[in-house]
Amino acid sequence: MTELTSKQYICIVVFIFFTSKLVTMPSLVFSTANNDAIISVLINTLIELITISLCTLVIIRNPKTTLFDILKRKIGILAYLVIGLLIIFLLARILYCFQELYSFFLETLYDDLNPYIFIFSALCVCLFFAFKKATVIGRTCEILLWFILIGTVLSLLSNLEYASFTQNMPYLENGLSPTLSGCKDAMFLFGTPTCLLLLTGKVKPNHHLFKNTLVVTSICVVFCVVACFIFYATFGNSMQYVLFSLSEYSQYDPYILELQRLIWMSAVIDISKLFCSTCCLMYLLKAALVDSFRFKSLVLPLLTMSAVIIIVGILTRFDTIFWFDLTKSYLSYFTIALILICQIICLVLSIRRKDDKTIN
Repeated sequence: MTELTSKQYICIVVFIFFTSKLVTMPSLVFSTANNDAIISVLINTLIELITISLCTLVIIRNPKTTLFDILKRKIGILAYLVIGLLIIFLLARILYCFQELYSFFLETLYDDLNPYIFIFSALCVCLFFAFKKATVIGRTCEILLWFILIGTVLSLLSNLEYASFTQNMPYLENGLSPTLSGCKDAMFLFGTPTCLLLLTGKVKPNHHLFKNTLVVTSICVVFCVVACFIFYATFGNSMQYVLFSLSEYSQYDPYILELQRLIWMSAVIDISKLFCSTCCLMYLLKAALVDSFRFKSLVLPLLTMSAVIIIVGILTRFDTIFWFDLTKSYLSYFTIALILICQIICLVLSIRRKDDKTIN
């Protein structure tokens, strides 16, 4: 059953972690927390670090058993409820990624783009990866990771001279309320790692997987916080109007703007990162359906899920303001509940697993 190597798992963790992080997330947090946005980002990334660590611990201790099988044995029919919540979250998360991609294409590449053509093309790519084995996703992430990382670093360094590092100081001028509001409103974008639990039984862990995942994720936390700090220091109060942080940041240097090189590089990076992340989410959605409902054929369930994505996408027309409002309200509370449930499940499974081994 195990398909992913430890290295491929860590690469998927990195893509899952950075889904939306350098695109719309900085703007969404700033629109609520204002000058304290960087503190909100720090708190949420630390929560994400804890979630990834707990999920990895469960994956390591259950190398040959799926999440659904473990939950069915421990909590019976309630296992369907947990898997159902993860499926709902995955559908919403995939839709949000499609919204980012569609808005990005309209903002950067096209004056007009038919939403039907976009969603059909994007779904075809995602469904192609969903029907493949986990190793295909893992290998793809493994190959593209370094290209995306180097391009992101170059893009961030390109306009560092324009950043004013005292731009948003002093912090916490209005108390903790804006910071906590920023944490709550953006929680939907930081809850994605809960779905890593669906990789339980699909990873061949080595002795250093937990330590390596913790180290890599900690580096991701630092990188994300530093990148957001640079964005906030560069854009200042206009950050709330910036939809695509990395690509718009690359346009600040007049010399780069004239050559049009790093602008297009950052655009390719954003698109590649979002597509890889969305393909990972679609694969996790397939894993949830296969492991829990035991479908003989994937065609019908995946077509049903695709129909849901198409209908909701067309009805909302991937409108950024609509999704921002939805993210800050219902989806944020749903994600907070999901994170708490998943972390409790991880802790209980870890403790019980340890006790069982001691008894034996």
